Amino acid sequence: MTSRDGRTGGEAKLRRQAEKIAKRKTIQAPETTGSPSVDESGRLIQELQLHQIELEMQNDELRRAEKELDAERERYFDLYDLSPVGYCTLNEKGLILEINITAATFLGVAKGAMVKQPLTRFILPEDQDIYYRHCKKLFENDELQTCELRMVKKDGTTFWVHLIASAAQDVKGRPVRRTVISNIDERKQAEGRQNLMTEILGIINESPLLVETIKGILISIKREMGFDAVGIRLKSGDDFPYFVYDGFSDNFLIRENTLIVHGQDGSVCRDGNGNISLECICGLVISGRTDPSNLLFTEGGSFWTNDSITQLDFLLTQGQRFHHRNGCIHEGFRSAALIPIRVNQENVGLLQLNCRRKNCFTLDTIRYFEGLASSVGIALTRKQAEEALQLAHDELEQRVASRTEELLRSEENFRRSMDESPLGVRVVTPEGETMYANRAIIDIYGYDTIEELKTTPTEKRYTPESYAEFLIRRKKRRQGLDEAFEYPLSIVRKDGEVRHLQVLRKIILWNGTRQYQVIYTDITERKRMEEALLAKSQQLEQTNTALRVLLRQREEDLKEMGQRIVANVQKLILPYVKEIRKLRLTPSQSNYLDIIDSNLQHVVSPFLQNLAAFFTAFTPREIQIANLIMEGKTSKEIAEFIGTAPRSVELHRNNIRKKLGLGGKKANLRSFLLTLS
Repeated sequence: MTSRDGRTGGEAKLRRQAEKIAKRKTIQAPETTGSPSVDESGRLIQELQLHQIELEMQNDELRRAEKELDAERERYFDLYDLSPVGYCTLNEKGLILEINITAATFLGVAKGAMVKQPLTRFILPEDQDIYYRHCKKLFENDELQTCELRMVKKDGTTFWVHLIASAAQDVKGRPVRRTVISNIDERKQAEGRQNLMTEILGIINESPLLVETIKGILISIKREMGFDAVGIRLKSGDDFPYFVYDGFSDNFLIRENTLIVHGQDGSVCRDGNGNISLECICGLVISGRTDPSNLLFTEGGSFWTNDSITQLDFLLTQGQRFHHRNGCIHEGFRSAALIPIRVNQENVGLLQLNCRRKNCFTLDTIRYFEGLASSVGIALTRKQAEEALQLAHDELEQRVASRTEELLRSEENFRRSMDESPLGVRVVTPEGETMYANRAIIDIYGYDTIEELKTTPTEKRYTPESYAEFLIRRKKRRQGLDEAFEYPLSIVRKDGEVRHLQVLRKIILWNGTRQYQVIYTDITERKRMEEALLAKSQQLEQTNTALRVLLRQREEDLKEMGQRIVANVQKLILPYVKEIRKLRLTPSQSNYLDIIDSNLQHVVSPFLQNLAAFFTAFTPREIQIANLIMEGKTSKEIAEFIGTAPRSVELHRNNIRKKLGLGGKKANLRSFLLTLS
């Protein structure tokens, strides 16, 4: 609003405050004499005094605002430039518009020198694609984007950063990117070291051969740490040649493989204690003659440098202590580390790490590798012992290794076998709580998950008969009584179907605690087949019973028929034979009548029945001859009677003896036949 005198609201307020101050200062206008000019000058003086007060108030306000602005600048400096994370603002072309001191310090470049520079200039070439995709997502989605990549310092060293970028606009409305840069190099290094240690321990535990173990360790170190060359020297006799290496040239290995110092005559040089003299810094570290007070050595006896060229003067001044070679320097390795490998306080080897980049190591890194070398030393001792035993007892070592491998994987295989078993498997506590169940047991019960099975009451999962038997078994277990470890069980599936199982229960150790392993075999189909077979067996038994009744009836019918035949012969035939004997018969007729009478008697006697029953293989002629032999007829009489030659009768007699089991025996044939009658 504007007042009647043309002042704005703020100016009017300032005017009122000035008038109040003027009143406190008792500003009064000069006495008027009534003259218009005098009145006008008084008002003018009063107005000037009020304006002076207004100016003083405005000046105070400006000073206060300046102080606030200075405080804001300090806060901005503290919050932006001195922040523990880096801040930078980029235009749409990726050029740096503004950057704080922290980000510039990360990169080792002056803050002013980075303005108008592309941020990609400081990103490792191998990670440019990560940054490109990061920016692309930011432009496409206009949402907060994060990524992790490696940046390059001015001196060429790399470090890991975490980027958080957001899209914004500057005061003119132009699109900009605000990026937060967090240095996560220590975390990444810690993760890398931890991963490397885990991988190396895995190699130590898994690789059966020493050379494979060391080679695996070196490859892992070289890959994870980004070194150009790595190697391990191991004691071999009096020398320490390279046992395994990666990244060294052939010429380097030819020059540097041996460390033994030789005299001009080719003899081996020794120190005052009679020990073999070793050349170069490698020999110095292996011999344990390092100087912990020198920054190039650690208390653990390791040597390290981030710029070997600057250490050349030092190496030359040590000429009286050892024979220097400087092979690593001439090979172009700027960063180098030599870590002793100890076993029982004795240096048995050396871990050598080389890189053509500078500043690859820190004291923490060296200490980490000293711990790693200690683990490698333990692994070396173990592997060498294992290989020595293997060479001496190859077959025995193979069995031990196989058994060790089985033990290491026993629990895994046990669990896997249970998981993949077609049989249902549960592990339960003595109280019946399920600790483990495989997929098959869930399928048997028809539930979707083990939790669903565990929460279903036992009474609902069993048939009434099986549940009653379960209560009895549980009571015995709680009382410490003997219980059945194999028993049948009938369950009710989730869908209501009843299935029959055969259960095998045994005591096992599960996680070091005594538990029960319960194996379920679904015998429903087998039980159904058994029931079907039982029904079929009962049906066959009934059929057999009916057949036995029929056979008994047939035997009785045959017996009755035989009795009728005997009765008929005795009543209807034999009487007439007796009447015929009363007639005058010729000798021949009388002889025939005797035979008829004799045969009729035999028909009704048990002789022929017994003969036919025991010797069914007899021919009709043999039966006829056997009958005449029993009557006491000679072979000649039998031949005349049946109208054949005596020799044929003898053949029949021999056959009869064989069939009766009398062949070659002196037993009388007629006497034997009489025993059958």
